[in-house]
Amino acid sequence: MRLKHRCAPAAAAAPSVARLIESDHAITRQLATLAIGQIAHKDPSLCVGPVMSALMHDECRHPALRILAFLGDAAKCALLAVAPFYESPDAKTRKLAAIAALSIDVESEVSQQIIAKARTDRSRAVRSAVDRAEQKAQQAGSRQRRVRASVDNRKPLARRA
Repeated sequence: MRLKHRCAPAAAAAPSVARLIESDHAITRQLATLAIGQIAHKDPSLCVGPVMSALMHDECRHPALRILAFLGDAAKCALLAVAPFYESPDAKTRKLAAIAALSIDVESEVSQQIIAKARTDRSRAVRSAVDRAEQKAQQAGSRQRRVRASVDNRKPLARRA
């Protein structure tokens, strides 16, 4: 049996879901944040703004930081919104904020400041997570540079007459 109704594409649902992040109900905000995270797999550009607004709600902060880390470079405009959460008294929030910042742009001044603070963080979990995230981001960066170099060094194909 074929269904008569087709599901709308994820991108079409993003604005409606994003509005739910500002709901009066905590569970609705949490579920909307998670849904936006799923939409981010298909269209990251639609999701950065709503995820940044989710950072302001305590119950949404951790999933929002994970989503921004997943988005990486696509969430560059969120880097300054993420950085203050490294000052949280909660080690898990500091860890997630640092990972998100490093995933977004490991070479930025903001991320470098977070790395410097993380090296002396009171939580071993934060210190080790930041070390791993920094190594991962640097490996990804060197991989991208190698790919760009190999593309740049290719000889142009001879044109057929």
